[in-house]
Amino acid sequence: MNDAVKNITTIPAGQPFSRLLAESLLEDHKGREETLSETLILLPTRRACRVLQDSFLTLKETKPLILPRIQPIGDLDEEDLSLSITGQTGQDHAWSLPAALPGLQRQILLARLIRQIHTDDSLYSASHEQTLKLAKALGIFMDHIYTENLDMADLASLVPEDFAEHWQITLKFLEILSEHWPKILAEKGVID
Repeated sequence: MNDAVKNITTIPAGQPFSRLLAESLLEDHKGREETLSETLILLPTRRACRVLQDSFLTLKETKPLILPRIQPIGDLDEEDLSLSITGQTGQDHAWSLPAALPGLQRQILLARLIRQIHTDDSLYSASHEQTLKLAKALGIFMDHIYTENLDMADLASLVPEDFAEHWQITLKFLEILSEHWPKILAEKGVID
């Protein structure tokens, strides 16, 4: 088998991506774990990088492990870039990242936030199930914003004020992401 094909791997949809990737890499480097640090893994977001790091650490439990280089593709910031330019790998910098908020916990917190903010809103009277679905959709929307390296604060200027009233209702609703959500993340000391 040629090396180029050997380096391409697939994980079936619906499977725990981070855990399976970590298990596979640990198996590939079994008995020579020190070579794991030579592996570069590119993931779409910082959140995905943090989740993969957690998967490695969970699998190895208390045993020491030098992690592979895990870098985000979609949301490199200037500090990450400057560390790469100066010759630092960024791995030390990655350790300083706060923990990633687990997806289910994020969905539940968003649902609570939706309920809390919109309890007096006559336009919003959804069931708990609908609120959870809306929270999941908001999470996906946030992931797209992060991947495209956009700023949540820019949501307020998304639509001019003279547009239809339903647009203004939508913008008011999205204040959950631009105003309230960052405060929750800061309180919990996590990243999204």
